Amino acid sequence: NVDPNLMYVSGKTIKKSINGGIDWTDVTQAVTGQSEVFSSVMVNHPNHQGYVWFLSALEKYGERGHYDGKITIYNPTTGDFEVLYDSDDNLVVDSYVMMDIEVSPSNQDKIYYAGLRLYTIRPNNPENYKVLHISSYMTDSELGYIHGDIRDFVIAESTSGDDWLYIGNDGGLRKG
Repeated sequence: NVDPNLMYVSGKTIKKSINGGIDWTDVTQAVTGQSEVFSSVMVNHPNHQGYVWFLSALEKYGERGHYDGKITIYNPTTGDFEVLYDSDDNLVVDSYVMMDIEVSPSNQDKIYYAGLRLYTIRPNNPENYKVLHISSYMTDSELGYIHGDIRDFVIAESTSGDDWLYIGNDGGLRKG
């Protein structure tokens, strides 16, 4: 049962409303462990009602604009935020300007996130971490050519139960 009055917005901070957007409370610390982040995005999915996934870019390191990342989930059963994957698991966000997160319609444990590259992971299991798209200007064996700077993507479930990814980037639209 989903509460229509429960709302979240994210950016440099993450806010929560329990009264349909009339009043907002800062929950950035509860979600990320920090009072402010470089950026955060979130997703919920109608097949996984009440759950909300957050991807946050935390501390910058290196010269190329890489950030320690964190993926957190709001669990409606417990009412808590749970860290699924973070920099201790080598989670890297490669762009805080262009980042997105999506969840498989058929498996809430299969998470995709993107920035300059496209990744899929299964929480707290580094053996299932996989880079789906490695380079901005190379053809990937599974997805074919995908230009870098992924701006947005969505996932649709195929009739066979596989995930279809529709990726919007600086090079156009790609189905993978």
